[in-house]
Amino acid sequence: MNWLKIAWFEYRRRIRSKWFIIGTFGMPILILGISLGAGYVAGSGAGLETKNMGLIDETHRFGRQLVEALDQRYADKEIPPLSLALTPGSFEELHAQFDALVNDKTLDGYIVIPESFKETSQIRNYTRSSSNLRLTEAVESELKDILRKDKAARMNLSTQALEALFFDIDVAHYDIGGTEERETDELIADYIAPFI
Repeated sequence: MNWLKIAWFEYRRRIRSKWFIIGTFGMPILILGISLGAGYVAGSGAGLETKNMGLIDETHRFGRQLVEALDQRYADKEIPPLSLALTPGSFEELHAQFDALVNDKTLDGYIVIPESFKETSQIRNYTRSSSNLRLTEAVESELKDILRKDKAARMNLSTQALEALFFDIDVAHYDIGGTEERETDELIADYIAPFI
């Protein structure tokens, strides 16, 4: 019976300790704060520097449209994540020069829009680091829109017809057996609750 009294005494002494309170409540709050803070910084682009990429445009057409589209996309950003230096010309003539610029770290990499881009919808990305993959997704997205508009113009499709052909999918979320759509806030709360 004495060991129960000792255990109870130790339990009460430890639960009143400020280190117990800090460890029980403070550490999870600290971990959650660091996780959410890191996610916010990554999503906002804070602390990022501009990646300088070259752009070899063999089409002498799509490169200019891409640069203008990216300028519009990043117009509201104080530090745009991507800057493209456009050079019309052929890859065979320019690749040695661009390789040298990447090797001496003047450029972070370069993109080639080949002459066959209209038919193949394919571009080439030359880089020393895989960290530029996220930025090439922005390039890919803008070029896809540019090429879509170009193809629509060649097919004599109006802007309204083009918008009717391409649209986003809206996903409605329901519980199994449920009839009411779940709100986005509710889904986010369900996702974060286990971490809390």
